[in-house]
Amino acid sequence: MSDFIPWDEKIGIPDLHDDRVQVWRLNLDQDAAVAEHLRALLSDDERARADRFYFPHLRAHYTLVRGGLRILLGRLSGLDPAGISFDYTQHGKPYLAGSDMAFNVSHSGEMGLIALARGRRVGVDVEQVRDLPDGEAIARRFFAPSEVAAFLAVPEPQRVQAFYNGWTRKEAFIKAVGDGLSYPLDRFTVRLDPGTPAELLSIDSVPKAARRWKLVALDPGAGYAGALLAELPEWEPECRVFDFGALSIDEEQDGHGEGDDAHHQIGSNPDAQVSQANKEKIDNQQQGRDLGRHSHDGSPYR
Repeated sequence: MSDFIPWDEKIGIPDLHDDRVQVWRLNLDQDAAVAEHLRALLSDDERARADRFYFPHLRAHYTLVRGGLRILLGRLSGLDPAGISFDYTQHGKPYLAGSDMAFNVSHSGEMGLIALARGRRVGVDVEQVRDLPDGEAIARRFFAPSEVAAFLAVPEPQRVQAFYNGWTRKEAFIKAVGDGLSYPLDRFTVRLDPGTPAELLSIDSVPKAARRWKLVALDPGAGYAGALLAELPEWEPECRVFDFGALSIDEEQDGHGEGDDAHHQIGSNPDAQVSQANKEKIDNQQQGRDLGRHSHDGSPYR
C-alpha cells in the first residue's frame, strides 16, 4: 500500500528524539555465526531462555532480536550493550531503570521488529501472514463483537489480511499497556478493514480513551503484517533497517557500532537439526500458538 512509511536503509543509528518513535526491521535469516556473535552480548538469563528453544532457528531468532535490542539501547544510552541490565514489571515487561527510554520487540517467521521511544509507552507486533482456516473462530474468541462484525463484512478474499491487521494492532496495544496476558483483547477495538488507516477506536467502549494513543500500520515486507502504537503527545515514526552486516563483534561490545511477547515453550535440545520442510511445519505450528496468545518464552513481550 502506498500509504505505508518506507524503510530507511541508511547505515547508522540516529539519535532518538522525543517526538519520534523508531521502529527497526531485522532480517532474521542470518548465518549461524551472526547469532553466535550476538549471543556474547546477552545476559545469563537471556542465554538460558534462548537455550530452552528446541529448534536451532528459533534460538537464533531470539538471540538476534535480543542482541539487536542491546546494540540499539547501548548506542542510544551510551551504555555497554553487554552490560545492560533489565528490570521487569509484575507482568514481565522489561524496562531500563532510571531511563526515559521505552522499547518493545516482536518477531515472527524470519522477521523481527524493535520499537524505541522516549517518555512514552510503546508497543510493536509483526506476524507472518499465512492462510488461516480457523481465522473466524479465533476472531470470535478474542475480538470485540464490533470487530467480529467488521471482519465478517470484509470480502472473503481480503479476510486474511483483515484478520492480521486486527491481530497485530491489538497485540501492539496489549504490549504497550504492559499488563500482559491479563488484559482481554475484547476490552478495546481497532480498525481492521484493509485499505483504511490503522486506528485505535475505543478502550472499554470509550472512544475518548483511545485518543491518547496513535496507531500506525507497518509493512515489514512481503508476507508479513505489522503495527506500531505509542502514547501521545504527537509523534512521527521512523522506520529503519537494522544491518547485521555493518556490525563487528568488537563494535557491538563497546556500544559504538555503526550498524546501525503469545507462544508455548517447545523444549530444549541443542543438538536438534531440522530440514527446511520440517522447519516450515514447525513455524506453522508455532504461529498457531502465537495466535493463542502464548509467547515464545511465555511472555507477550517477545
